[in-house]
Amino acid sequence: MRTAAAALAVVTALMVGAPATAAVAEPVRLAAAGSLRAALDEVGAAFAALPGGAAVDATYGPSGLLRGRIGAGEAFEVFASANMEPPRRGGARAGAAGGPVRA
Repeated sequence: MRTAAAALAVVTALMVGAPATAAVAEPVRLAAAGSLRAALDEVGAAFAALPGGAAVDATYGPSGLLRGRIGAGEAFEVFASANMEPPRRGGARAGAAGGPVRA
């Protein structure tokens, strides 16, 4: 159930950031916990197939390491963590860059 909820949250985040035109959009950069790979690969493929959708450039790994990469300045539009502690610890920085943290 947690994986389904995480996948739904990512779909929502992707749709909010979806391009409004039919022009070819740049890929959406996703950083996600490795445990979410199966679900998010399906979500990414479905999002790319939507009218106005975009490819999803996914990077998978441990949430804490991904949070560290984001904290060091690497840009991702979506960060999906299986554990909410890494996003919450990085939340102030993410929020300052325009990215809300949602549980």
